Amino acid sequence: MPEVHILGKFRNRNGAFPIPSENKLTIPVTAKLQTLHLVGVNIPEIPCVSMLRHLYLKWVRLTKPQPFKDFLCVNLRSFVMRNCAGPTNSLKYVPLVTGLASARNLEQLELVRVPFLGGLIQHVVEDSWRSGERLQ
Repeated sequence: MPEVHILGKFRNRNGAFPIPSENKLTIPVTAKLQTLHLVGVNIPEIPCVSMLRHLYLKWVRLTKPQPFKDFLCVNLRSFVMRNCAGPTNSLKYVPLVTGLASARNLEQLELVRVPFLGGLIQHVVEDSWRSGERLQ
């Protein structure tokens, strides 16, 4: 998919559970997406996609050990992550929460069966808010 440019919305239509090993997708950093729906697919990571406004992940397997390392979507308005398989160490999700905290227009956040350290979201959001307050 390196030469494919999708403007607007992308939904995979052959999502399945349990996730077949042949259902693989790599999201290019240069993707021009505003809405991305993925169901029953293997992806190595979620990169920084600057135009992304809505991201829905259901039954997605994240295959890299650090799948959120480069995650940053400042224009994100909704983020839904349900029943996904990824790292079992909750510290690997810190970049995800930090990236979500940078989305100033986030209106919908659903995290179902995502391992987090107690208080992690609150601390990251408070730190982000304080740093934003100093910039004004």
